[in-house]
Amino acid sequence: MKKIIGALRFVGLVIVSIIFTLMEIFTLPFHKGGRLYHYLARGWARVALYTCGIQVNVKGIEKLDPDRHYAYVSNHASMF
Repeated sequence: MKKIIGALRFVGLVIVSIIFTLMEIFTLPFHKGGRLYHYLARGWARVALYTCGIQVNVKGIEKLDPDRHYAYVSNHASMF
């Protein structure tokens, strides 16, 4: 059963990736700035994580200063 669910999630991820890729390609001539692509990439990441059944937990976000720049490094054990 886990293999079937994994296969369905993979197919869903491929479909989502194709849809978001086409959205970026079709909006390319109309948006020269990077703001739209940033939102599309964020949307793709959220949908891809949801499709794969991955929940993201952020600890300490209240300690971040919105006026500063940060580099994020993830510490994880991959289950893919």
